[in-house]
Amino acid sequence: MRLLTLVSVLALLAGCANVAQEAPAMPSARTDIGNRTDWIDNSKPNAASMYYFLSGSYLSFAGDLGVAQEVFNMAMAHDVGSPQIRRAYFSNGVKLYHAVPAPEGNAGLAELLREARRDFQFDESMLLNAYRLYEKLNDKEGMQWAVSQLNKRFPSAWAYYFSFAMEDEQTGNGDLRLLAKAEESNPGDEHLAQMIALSWMNRDDDRAIKILQELAPSMLNETLLQTIMASHNDASLPDKHFASLSYPRDREAMAGFLYFYLQKADPQRILIHKEQIVQTEDPVLLYILATVALKQQSMDVYHYMLQELRAKPAAPETESKFAAVMLLQAIQQNDKAGMRDLSERIFRTSDINLAVFSAYLSAELSPESPEVKRAQLAQDIQNKLDESLLKDYLLFVLLDDAANRSAPAYLNYAEALFNKGFGDRADFSVVLEHYAGLNDEDTQISYLRRALQRWPREAMFLNNLGYLLLSRPPSNWTEAERLISAALKQEPDSVHYQDSMAWLLHLRGDYEAAKVYLPAMEAVAEGSAELSYHIGMIYLGLHNTETAIKFFKQAIQAETPQGYVLKAQEQLDLLK
Repeated sequence: MRLLTLVSVLALLAGCANVAQEAPAMPSARTDIGNRTDWIDNSKPNAASMYYFLSGSYLSFAGDLGVAQEVFNMAMAHDVGSPQIRRAYFSNGVKLYHAVPAPEGNAGLAELLREARRDFQFDESMLLNAYRLYEKLNDKEGMQWAVSQLNKRFPSAWAYYFSFAMEDEQTGNGDLRLLAKAEESNPGDEHLAQMIALSWMNRDDDRAIKILQELAPSMLNETLLQTIMASHNDASLPDKHFASLSYPRDREAMAGFLYFYLQKADPQRILIHKEQIVQTEDPVLLYILATVALKQQSMDVYHYMLQELRAKPAAPETESKFAAVMLLQAIQQNDKAGMRDLSERIFRTSDINLAVFSAYLSAELSPESPEVKRAQLAQDIQNKLDESLLKDYLLFVLLDDAANRSAPAYLNYAEALFNKGFGDRADFSVVLEHYAGLNDEDTQISYLRRALQRWPREAMFLNNLGYLLLSRPPSNWTEAERLISAALKQEPDSVHYQDSMAWLLHLRGDYEAAKVYLPAMEAVAEGSAELSYHIGMIYLGLHNTETAIKFFKQAIQAETPQGYVLKAQEQLDLLK
């Protein structure tokens, strides 16, 4: 992509030769340009400068920041007086050097700022950026310069806030009149409001709380709000605040509240709101409540949640995450009825993993080591949970390699979930891999048809079913083409899907059409007997025997899948 871009730029240079035979010199160094109080536009647009400006803008938008910086530089050479081009150059440079690790990135930012102060005119956005960059670089002189320029030329809420912040850092006692002025003149910038609120913290907590409560509910705002409320002299304030929240309007704020006190290891702040949380029926909020109840062994909250769960029809897809957490508590308490009911509401193996590793074994709210807790839970499962595939899976997760997708405990439970209409794509993929390893095409086709009823647009399942149908009589090939085409439409660059289509075309005897897919296939075929065999057969159909033999030999060297190694060897024997 970058090579093509540079070729295009060079081609344009040749095309613009009649416009600018020689690039004008850059302006000489000046010390007063960055301090100008007016915005002077001495630009002289021309075809070359406009082209480079638009090309640089496109490259910057596309994320090719290094090339964009060079192209903007060429644009400046063709229009030495354009502040717009310099603004784009500066903005792109900021993004470029932010993406470069320190210390090289910081050195690049420092040089960019020196260049801009020497030669560029700064507008308000550039000055705001400059202040933040100088702050990042811990350059006090630069921060002071940017603040001075902002106050002189663009007095605004950010200018007042930066003035306060600098004074507060230097003296520990910033002028609160500047902070108040920033608050009053804020045009609605949420980030600025958050910064102002944090600055009022421990100075005027009520004022800080009021600012944050007037912002749109979000997890970040709630975290900031609780940070202030938690230190307020009214200890009941956080609970009164949570009680005032309304679901679903304040969902993000409610989640922020719960996460905040989960991290602070203050479980009672969460447990006392069990009725309000349960009434939301929100899976995320209920997962947090169940996690805290498990860690605190709160049987009151456990029984309340279980009672509410039993009172409505099962909805495993939304209940699965917190049902898995509650199941662990039911096992600990040897609640047989609870274990039975909760087991039926678990939807995915990943939800069990989340319950075990994130809810039960994490260090939050519990002083015991993960090793001690792991051993205790495994013992409880062994002694209290009835024999089942779920029990086998739980013991596997706790005592073995939970990432082993071929383990019988994983496979059997995943297949049982799928056969009940549960499981997610990852669970089904484990089942599919198992039957593919057994070369059981009939079961794969049956399961894939059922999977596509649940996930009709899943490209991998579309392709796999289509490819398997190619081993069936030609009457199945029209359906195979439809399925493979649908997969390719979603992921046209997938070599596996291209291979499926190439093989279909080969079976139909359309070798020229199959030939289109060969370059992509050949690029990744080494190590795959299947791909190498397919390529060899297509070349054989094209009467290119020499190349066909090359790929048949490559298939044999690949060693897997073994079935295709044997097929390649058969073709070589026939060609001798």
